[in-house]
Formats: sequence, C-alpha cells, structure tokens
Amino acid sequence: MTQLSAAHSRYIRNESLVNSVVNSAISALFVWIAFRGMARVPLWGAQGLVADLVPTCVAIAIFSTMILTLLTRARMKRGVVAPLQERRGLAAWLPRNVLLRTLVMAVTVAVIFVPISTLGLMLADADGVSYGRVMVFKIIYGFVLSLLISRPLLLRALADGAAATPNKA
Repeated sequence: MTQLSAAHSRYIRNESLVNSVVNSAISALFVWIAFRGMARVPLWGAQGLVADLVPTCVAIAIFSTMILTLLTRARMKRGVVAPLQERRGLAAWLPRNVLLRTLVMAVTVAVIFVPISTLGLMLADADGVSYGRVMVFKIIYGFVLSLLISRPLLLRALADGAAATPNKA
C-alpha cells in the first residue's frame, strides 16, 4: 500500500474538519429540538440522553456517508481531486453502492458507539445533567464522532473513482 499524496492528505483533513463542524451544528440543533425547556436531562428513559444516542449516531453516519461520498465523487468527476487507485484499511470493506454504504455505516456506527458512549455516560454519572452540559457534550460528541468516521469514508469515496476512471491519477 502506497502512502497518500500530500493533496489527498490535505483533502481528507479539510473535508473531515468541515464535516465535523457541520455535524456539531446539527447535533446542537437536535439537542435544542429534543431537550429544549428541560432544566435537567435524564440519562435513561424515552427523553433520556442514552435514547438520544441512537438517532445521533445514525444521523451523523447517514449525513457523513452521503455527503462525503457524493461530494467526493462529484469533485473527482470534475477533476478537482484525483481518485485513489486502491482501497485502504477500514475503508476496504465499505460497499461501492452509496445507499448500501450508508446503511452499513449507520448500523456499524450505532452498534459500536452507542454502547461505548452509554458506558462512558454511566461512568461519568451523567444522570440529570443540565441542558447546557448536554448541549456542550453533544456538540463535542458530534465533532469527534464525525472526525472518527470521516477518514475511512473519504478513503473509500476516493477509491470509488479508481473503478470509474481506470489508469487516471
């Protein structure tokens, strides 16, 4: 496996950061919708923080997968960014079909991050935390989760172009 070019590394870094900022803003909007007017947010229950982790993880995975894949494919088509000639690392198992890729990512992210996040919230004794703290947590959570999944998504999206444009660097 060859090393990424400086242009690919820069593209992945920039798109990952933009994606993370956008998902942080979306996370803040969801907190406002789900918890506005609540002085304290419970950890458990239908309006609890744990119940909110599932739609948060799924939404971030869906938005990230669809947007990063479709934007990257469009940019490769216009020649803004060159495709990768090989699939790399974790990105290799993601399907080429964008809808299937989105479904796989949504399920995978939820299955991995909801239990880990729930355990972290339990260990932090986050039951009944203030609305403000939930807002800060979810903004950071949206940013970090987006950052974690952006790189494999972008690597896979860049490899999509190799199949569509063979022998093009």
